[in-house]
Amino acid sequence: MSLKKALGMGVASAALGISLIGGGTFAAFSDTETAENSYAAGTLNLELKKLNGSALGSGVFESKLANLKPGDSVTKKFLLTNAGTLSIKDVFFQATYENGDYKDGNDSSNPLRAKIDSKYLGSAFTNSADDFADQIKVEVYGGDPVANPTHSNRVWEGTLKELKTKWTPDITSETSNHSLPALPVDTDGVTIKFTFNKEAGNKFQGDTLSKIKFQFNAVQFSGKEFNDGTNIENENASQTESH
Repeated sequence: MSLKKALGMGVASAALGISLIGGGTFAAFSDTETAENSYAAGTLNLELKKLNGSALGSGVFESKLANLKPGDSVTKKFLLTNAGTLSIKDVFFQATYENGDYKDGNDSSNPLRAKIDSKYLGSAFTNSADDFADQIKVEVYGGDPVANPTHSNRVWEGTLKELKTKWTPDITSETSNHSLPALPVDTDGVTIKFTFNKEAGNKFQGDTLSKIKFQFNAVQFSGKEFNDGTNIENENASQTESH
């Protein structure tokens, strides 16, 4: 007998059994109660905001990072806000770039090449994107950017080249609750500082990275087992590292 036929007979037999039972108990009292529940996943939503609470936009730095000289630094302070319904346990930061977004000062298509003294042109002064990124120091700080203007809560320090292939430690580790809860809505500060190596030589004149991608990765707390009757919405929204 084929599986299809066997399944067909099984269904028919089950239907017959229900018919016989129903026929024999039709006159008895019966009562049916129905209960329904919804099942909804929470949301994990990290937003970047300016210190005044408005949206940060597509770029982290508002200043055009151009015409920089060795020793120059630029600092940006902004906010991380939990705009979702689930608490955020950790936030990690990474900055990456593509080789295609780099132009060496020696590159004939680089408009700055014409402004470079000829004695600093040639193969001896040619660099790669990684060479240039290795001259850019990056410092990342967590906490309140207003209350801690001296950058006392440093999370990570290294070069842009290093940050291309690794994530920083958790930025929220330097805040009071070491996390970013959704209830009450929490906002933590971040400070990012870029410094052009003061020892960078003439070979880096005119070098340009046209795009640096800043990424912030928000991570949820581990799943937990709840007993029925627990206010799960509040529990998952208010979860912090401190309790």
